[in-house]
Amino acid sequence: MKHTSILVFSFLLFSLNLVGQNRVIHGRVLSEDLEPLPGLQIRNSSDSTLGKTNMDGYFEISINQQTDSLFFCYIGMEWASIRLTRGCNLIEVLIMYDVLYHYISSKKVDRLRKRRYDGLTKKHHNAVQDGLFSSNELCYDRSFEPHKPVLDTISKDLKLQREEIKKAFKALSIADTIKIPYSGTWRYDGTDRTALFPFSYVVTGNNFDCILKGRIIEKSKRKGSYNIIYEVLDISGCKYQNIALDRQEVFLGDTIVHNMKYFELLWEK
Repeated sequence: MKHTSILVFSFLLFSLNLVGQNRVIHGRVLSEDLEPLPGLQIRNSSDSTLGKTNMDGYFEISINQQTDSLFFCYIGMEWASIRLTRGCNLIEVLIMYDVLYHYISSKKVDRLRKRRYDGLTKKHHNAVQDGLFSSNELCYDRSFEPHKPVLDTISKDLKLQREEIKKAFKALSIADTIKIPYSGTWRYDGTDRTALFPFSYVVTGNNFDCILKGRIIEKSKRKGSYNIIYEVLDISGCKYQNIALDRQEVFLGDTIVHNMKYFELLWEK
Protein backbone atom coordinates (compact mmCIF):
# COMPACT_ATOMS: atom_id res chain seq x y z
CA MET A 1 0.00 0.00 0.00
CA LYS A 2 2.83 2.34 0.91
CA HIS A 3 4.65 1.59 -2.35
CA THR A 4 1.45 2.19 -4.32
CA SER A 5 1.00 5.62 -2.69
CA ILE A 6 4.59 6.55 -3.54
CA LEU A 7 4.09 5.53 -7.21
CA VAL A 8 0.86 7.53 -7.51
CA PHE A 9 2.49 10.57 -5.89
CA SER A 10 5.50 10.32 -8.20
CA PHE A 11 3.25 10.07 -11.27
CA LEU A 12 1.24 13.12 -10.21
CA LEU A 13 4.43 15.09 -9.53
CA PHE A 14 5.79 14.16 -12.97
CA SER A 15 2.51 15.21 -14.63
CA LEU A 16 2.53 18.56 -12.88
CA ASN A 17 6.12 19.20 -13.94
CA LEU A 18 5.23 18.25 -17.51
CA VAL A 19 2.32 20.72 -17.55
CA GLY A 20 4.53 23.50 -16.27
CA GLN A 21 7.25 22.92 -18.86
CA ASN A 22 7.39 24.53 -22.29
CA ARG A 23 8.30 22.78 -25.49
CA VAL A 24 10.73 24.30 -28.01
CA ILE A 25 9.76 23.90 -31.68
CA HIS A 26 12.04 24.96 -34.51
CA GLY A 27 12.03 24.61 -38.26
CA ARG A 28 11.49 26.38 -41.54
CA VAL A 29 8.58 27.42 -43.76
CA LEU A 30 8.86 27.75 -47.54
CA SER A 31 6.42 28.50 -50.34
CA GLU A 32 5.48 25.78 -52.81
CA ASP A 33 8.15 27.31 -55.08
CA LEU A 34 10.70 26.66 -52.31
CA GLU A 35 11.11 30.35 -51.52
CA PRO A 36 11.55 31.53 -47.89
CA LEU A 37 8.68 33.47 -46.30
CA PRO A 38 10.10 36.10 -43.93
CA GLY A 39 7.79 37.45 -41.24
CA LEU A 40 5.32 34.56 -41.52
CA GLN A 41 3.20 34.34 -38.38
CA ILE A 42 2.89 31.14 -36.37
CA ARG A 43 -0.29 30.95 -34.30
CA ASN A 44 -2.07 28.51 -32.01
CA SER A 45 -5.71 27.41 -32.04
CA SER A 46 -6.63 30.45 -29.92
CA ASP A 47 -5.28 32.71 -32.72
CA SER A 48 -2.45 33.95 -30.49
CA THR A 49 0.81 34.69 -32.29
CA LEU A 50 3.59 32.43 -31.01
CA GLY A 51 6.37 33.75 -33.22
CA LYS A 52 7.52 34.69 -36.72
CA THR A 53 9.98 33.39 -39.29
CA ASN A 54 13.23 35.25 -39.96
CA MET A 55 14.42 36.51 -43.34
CA ASP A 56 15.30 32.97 -44.43
CA GLY A 57 12.05 31.41 -43.24
CA TYR A 58 13.49 29.82 -40.10
CA PHE A 59 11.77 29.99 -36.72
CA GLU A 60 12.08 28.83 -33.15
CA ILE A 61 9.21 29.10 -30.69
CA SER A 62 8.46 27.98 -27.17
CA ILE A 63 4.99 26.53 -26.69
CA ASN A 64 2.97 25.02 -23.89
CA GLN A 65 2.98 21.23 -23.65
CA GLN A 66 -0.79 21.24 -24.26
CA THR A 67 -0.44 23.03 -27.61
CA ASP A 68 -1.18 20.40 -30.25
CA SER A 69 -1.88 22.54 -33.34
CA LEU A 70 0.01 25.26 -35.19
CA PHE A 71 -1.21 27.62 -37.92
CA PHE A 72 1.10 29.28 -40.45
CA CYS A 73 -0.25 32.59 -41.77
CA TYR A 74 1.17 34.75 -44.55
CA ILE A 75 -0.32 37.35 -46.88
CA GLY A 76 -0.95 35.92 -50.33
CA MET A 77 -0.63 32.34 -49.12
CA GLU A 78 -3.16 29.78 -47.96
CA TRP A 79 -3.08 29.30 -44.20
CA ALA A 80 -1.61 25.94 -43.32
CA SER A 81 -2.53 24.03 -40.18
CA ILE A 82 -0.68 21.06 -38.71
CA ARG A 83 -1.28 18.79 -35.75
CA LEU A 84 1.77 18.12 -33.62
CA THR A 85 2.67 14.65 -32.44
CA ARG A 86 4.50 13.87 -29.23
CA GLY A 87 8.25 14.34 -29.52
CA CYS A 88 7.94 16.32 -32.76
CA ASN A 89 10.22 19.34 -32.44
CA LEU A 90 11.47 19.86 -36.02
CA ILE A 91 8.77 21.36 -38.24
CA GLU A 92 9.44 21.93 -41.94
CA VAL A 93 6.40 23.05 -43.91
CA LEU A 94 5.54 24.03 -47.47
CA ILE A 95 2.51 26.28 -47.92
CA MET A 96 0.59 27.03 -51.09
CA TYR A 97 -0.13 30.31 -52.80
CA ASP A 98 -3.66 31.65 -52.36
CA VAL A 99 -4.56 31.45 -56.04
CA LEU A 100 -7.71 33.13 -57.37
CA TYR A 101 -9.67 30.89 -59.73
CA HIS A 102 -12.15 32.76 -61.90
CA TYR A 103 -15.32 31.47 -63.56
CA ILE A 104 -15.08 27.88 -62.34
CA SER A 105 -17.08 25.95 -59.77
CA SER A 106 -15.98 25.60 -56.15
CA LYS A 107 -15.76 21.84 -56.69
CA LYS A 108 -13.24 22.30 -59.50
CA VAL A 109 -11.33 24.86 -57.42
CA ASP A 110 -10.82 22.24 -54.72
CA ARG A 111 -9.83 19.65 -57.32
CA LEU A 112 -7.09 21.97 -58.62
CA ARG A 113 -5.99 22.84 -55.08
CA LYS A 114 -5.87 19.15 -54.12
CA ARG A 115 -3.60 18.44 -57.09
CA ARG A 116 -1.20 21.14 -55.92
CA TYR A 117 -1.44 19.90 -52.34
CA ASP A 118 -0.57 16.34 -53.39
CA GLY A 119 2.49 17.71 -55.17
CA LEU A 120 3.89 19.16 -51.95
CA THR A 121 5.38 15.78 -50.96
CA LYS A 122 7.64 15.69 -54.01
CA LYS A 123 8.55 19.34 -53.54
CA HIS A 124 9.46 18.60 -49.92
CA HIS A 125 11.87 15.91 -51.15
CA ASN A 126 13.32 18.43 -53.61
CA ALA A 127 13.83 20.90 -50.75
CA VAL A 128 15.79 18.23 -48.84
CA GLN A 129 17.94 17.48 -51.89
CA ASP A 130 18.65 21.19 -52.34
CA GLY A 131 19.63 21.56 -48.68
CA LEU A 132 16.64 23.75 -47.87
CA PHE A 133 15.04 21.21 -45.50
CA SER A 134 16.76 18.75 -43.17
CA SER A 135 14.54 15.68 -43.36
CA ASN A 136 12.01 13.88 -45.53
CA GLU A 137 10.32 12.49 -42.43
CA LEU A 138 7.33 14.49 -41.22
CA CYS A 139 6.57 14.12 -37.53
CA TYR A 140 3.34 16.11 -37.71
CA ASP A 141 -0.09 15.43 -39.21
CA ARG A 142 -1.53 17.54 -41.98
CA SER A 143 -4.53 17.06 -44.23
CA PHE A 144 -6.08 18.80 -47.20
CA GLU A 145 -8.75 21.33 -46.25
CA PRO A 146 -11.38 21.93 -48.98
CA HIS A 147 -12.68 25.42 -49.62
CA LYS A 148 -15.94 24.26 -51.18
CA PRO A 149 -18.10 24.48 -48.01
CA VAL A 150 -16.98 28.06 -47.40
CA LEU A 151 -17.24 29.03 -51.07
CA ASP A 152 -20.72 27.52 -51.30
CA THR A 153 -21.84 29.57 -48.30
CA ILE A 154 -20.46 32.75 -49.85
CA SER A 155 -22.15 31.90 -53.15
CA LYS A 156 -25.51 31.45 -51.42
CA ASP A 157 -25.13 34.76 -49.59
CA LEU A 158 -24.28 36.56 -52.84
CA LYS A 159 -27.25 34.95 -54.57
CA LEU A 160 -29.59 36.22 -51.86
CA GLN A 161 -28.01 39.67 -52.17
CA ARG A 162 -28.55 39.65 -55.94
CA GLU A 163 -32.20 38.76 -55.41
CA GLU A 164 -32.59 41.74 -53.07
CA ILE A 165 -30.96 44.01 -55.64
CA LYS A 166 -33.30 42.69 -58.33
CA LYS A 167 -36.34 43.40 -56.16
CA ALA A 168 -35.11 46.90 -55.30
CA PHE A 169 -34.47 47.67 -58.96
CA LYS A 170 -37.98 46.59 -59.95
CA ALA A 171 -39.50 48.70 -57.17
CA LEU A 172 -37.75 51.88 -58.33
CA SER A 173 -39.63 54.22 -60.66
CA ILE A 174 -38.76 57.18 -62.84
CA ALA A 175 -38.63 60.39 -60.78
CA ASP A 176 -37.84 58.53 -57.55
CA THR A 177 -35.24 60.20 -55.35
CA ILE A 178 -32.13 58.19 -54.57
CA LYS A 179 -28.86 58.65 -52.71
CA ILE A 180 -25.57 57.17 -53.90
CA PRO A 181 -22.62 56.76 -51.47
CA TYR A 182 -19.09 57.31 -52.75
CA SER A 183 -15.58 57.22 -51.41
CA GLY A 184 -13.01 59.79 -52.51
CA THR A 185 -9.31 60.01 -53.27
CA TRP A 186 -7.89 63.53 -53.16
CA ARG A 187 -6.05 64.72 -56.28
CA TYR A 188 -6.19 61.31 -57.84
CA ASP A 189 -5.75 62.80 -61.33
CA GLY A 190 -3.08 65.35 -60.39
CA THR A 191 -5.51 68.26 -59.82
CA ASP A 192 -7.25 69.68 -56.76
CA ARG A 193 -10.31 67.58 -57.57
CA THR A 194 -11.38 64.58 -55.48
CA ALA A 195 -12.01 61.48 -57.57
CA LEU A 196 -15.14 59.58 -56.49
CA PHE A 197 -15.60 55.81 -56.45
CA PRO A 198 -19.00 54.18 -55.80
CA PHE A 199 -19.20 51.80 -52.83
CA SER A 200 -19.68 48.13 -53.54
CA TYR A 201 -23.06 46.79 -52.39
CA VAL A 202 -21.27 44.32 -50.09
CA VAL A 203 -19.97 47.21 -47.96
CA THR A 204 -21.89 47.46 -44.71
CA GLY A 205 -22.48 50.66 -42.76
CA ASN A 206 -24.21 53.98 -43.18
CA ASN A 207 -21.52 56.53 -42.36
CA PHE A 208 -20.36 57.61 -45.80
CA ASP A 209 -18.08 60.58 -46.53
CA CYS A 210 -19.80 61.49 -49.76
CA ILE A 211 -23.45 61.03 -50.76
CA LEU A 212 -24.92 62.41 -53.98
CA LYS A 213 -28.66 62.91 -54.11
CA GLY A 214 -30.42 62.49 -57.43
CA ARG A 215 -33.65 61.86 -59.32
CA ILE A 216 -34.04 58.82 -61.57
CA ILE A 217 -34.60 59.79 -65.19
CA GLU A 218 -34.03 56.39 -66.80
CA LYS A 219 -33.53 52.73 -65.81
CA SER A 220 -32.64 49.65 -67.84
CA LYS A 221 -31.74 46.01 -67.30
CA ARG A 222 -29.13 44.69 -69.69
CA LYS A 223 -27.13 41.44 -69.49
CA GLY A 224 -27.76 41.05 -65.80
CA SER A 225 -26.86 44.65 -64.99
CA TYR A 226 -29.30 47.02 -63.32
CA ASN A 227 -28.48 50.45 -64.69
CA ILE A 228 -29.97 53.68 -63.41
CA ILE A 229 -29.40 57.12 -64.89
CA TYR A 230 -30.01 59.89 -62.38
CA GLU A 231 -29.88 63.68 -62.38
CA VAL A 232 -27.78 65.18 -59.59
CA LEU A 233 -30.01 67.25 -57.27
CA ASP A 234 -27.79 67.82 -54.25
CA ILE A 235 -24.06 67.48 -53.52
CA SER A 236 -24.11 69.02 -50.04
CA GLY A 237 -23.89 65.52 -48.54
CA CYS A 238 -20.35 65.21 -49.90
CA LYS A 239 -17.59 66.52 -47.66
CA TYR A 240 -15.18 66.84 -50.58
CA GLN A 241 -14.88 69.90 -52.79
CA ASN A 242 -14.38 69.91 -56.56
CA ILE A 243 -15.51 66.33 -56.95
CA ALA A 244 -14.98 64.31 -60.12
CA LEU A 245 -16.40 61.02 -61.39
CA ASP A 246 -14.74 59.23 -64.29
CA ARG A 247 -12.42 62.26 -64.57
CA GLN A 248 -15.36 64.62 -65.15
CA GLU A 249 -16.15 67.24 -62.52
CA VAL A 250 -19.59 66.79 -60.98
CA PHE A 251 -22.12 69.66 -60.90
CA LEU A 252 -25.78 70.02 -60.06
CA GLY A 253 -27.95 68.91 -62.97
CA ASP A 254 -25.38 66.42 -64.31
CA THR A 255 -26.60 62.96 -65.33
CA ILE A 256 -24.76 59.93 -63.96
CA VAL A 257 -25.07 56.23 -64.77
CA HIS A 258 -25.15 53.94 -61.73
CA ASN A 259 -25.04 50.12 -61.86
CA MET A 260 -26.99 48.60 -58.98
CA LYS A 261 -25.57 45.13 -59.68
CA TYR A 262 -22.23 46.13 -58.20
CA PHE A 263 -22.71 49.37 -56.29
CA GLU A 264 -24.61 50.53 -53.24
CA LEU A 265 -27.80 52.58 -53.61
CA LEU A 266 -29.76 54.30 -50.83
CA TRP A 267 -33.43 54.63 -51.81
CA GLU A 268 -35.84 57.28 -50.60
CA LYS A 269 -39.59 57.18 -51.12
